[in-house]
Amino acid sequence: MYEGGPNPDLVEIQEAQYWMKELPKLSPIQDQSLTRPFLEEEIREAVFAPHPLKSPGPDGAPSLFFQEKWASIKYEMLALEREKSIQGIKVARSAPSISHLFFADDALFCFKPTPTAIKTLKQTLDKFCKLSGEAVNFQKSAILFSPNTPARFTSGCEKSIMSVILRFLWSNKNQGKPIYWISREVLCAHKSVGGLGMKNIKHVNRALLMRQRWRLYTHPELLASKIFAKKYGDNPISLGYRGRVPPHGSWAEQSLVKATLKMKSGLGRIIGDGTSTDITQDVWAQEKRLQPKTRFYEMGMNKVSDLMTNGRCWNAPLIWSTFEQEDTRNILSICIPEQGEDRFQWMPEESGTYSFKSGYWWQDQKLQAGEANGGWGELWKIKTWPKCIILA
Repeated sequence: MYEGGPNPDLVEIQEAQYWMKELPKLSPIQDQSLTRPFLEEEIREAVFAPHPLKSPGPDGAPSLFFQEKWASIKYEMLALEREKSIQGIKVARSAPSISHLFFADDALFCFKPTPTAIKTLKQTLDKFCKLSGEAVNFQKSAILFSPNTPARFTSGCEKSIMSVILRFLWSNKNQGKPIYWISREVLCAHKSVGGLGMKNIKHVNRALLMRQRWRLYTHPELLASKIFAKKYGDNPISLGYRGRVPPHGSWAEQSLVKATLKMKSGLGRIIGDGTSTDITQDVWAQEKRLQPKTRFYEMGMNKVSDLMTNGRCWNAPLIWSTFEQEDTRNILSICIPEQGEDRFQWMPEESGTYSFKSGYWWQDQKLQAGEANGGWGELWKIKTWPKCIILA
């Protein structure tokens, strides 16, 4: 029997409200004094506060250098503070801004990816190398982006790379804007339809992402595959095919799933037990979605397994009464294995296995669907100088 008494949750809420009232808070004047810009006197006080021979780290300059040369370098330091060329990042709105971290011989710079910040950092590294006689090993350096990196940043990067490629093709000068005689779309088109076969960076990136996703799908024993499946409940191919993008996933994880969503029309299903394949929503018979004659959903059927008997055979009478004649023959021609689950296949390849080359040209063919051949294939087979064919 339930006995009346104080609710423990209500007691905790009341205690929290009590302490919220009792704890001291910042006044508006105090908050303004903490968030206002630093004054020159405050910066000077911070510079002269440490002991002259104390340094911030093993490779840092001692405070004596800044104290002795303050009259010469203070204007540069104050100017950098006012310009805010490099703005640090915050892990939360109320957290302090972080612009750099030093770990013995390693340096970690954190800033917003603006052109001004990137240029300032590059100039700083160049000055450091020139004065110290040392060089930065960029082969051991890396650039990491925040999970909140906007999509327009990646698209802008793709456009910049394509701009460099086109400038190299059309211009023989480092300065000045060249004349683009042919559009980028024509240059990136396949040679068989009148293009030069130049790689479209956007399609290359998406095809490489798809290859990475396919590897995670076909090798579930990998550590990365296990972690992805445990965190999001499924592999990136299945999530992208169903349109389930992880809302709180990292930028890389969301990119893997979104790229699958862009290329899902090239994915089909190979029937195993039929329990995970939808009859009308998935492509599993002759590279097209099926349209039944009857409303079989009212009969409680929505999976391919509902079209099978208990012995893993097709229920021929049911299929003949549900689908058109051509679709019925396509379904009955599918051989059902004795064991195994449904799995994905890459339909543009006869083997069903995805490859980068197949994924790239599949995207290109979708854009150029319906274009005539025009004899371009025969032109490229002519045995002559390649530059003559290009000019032709």
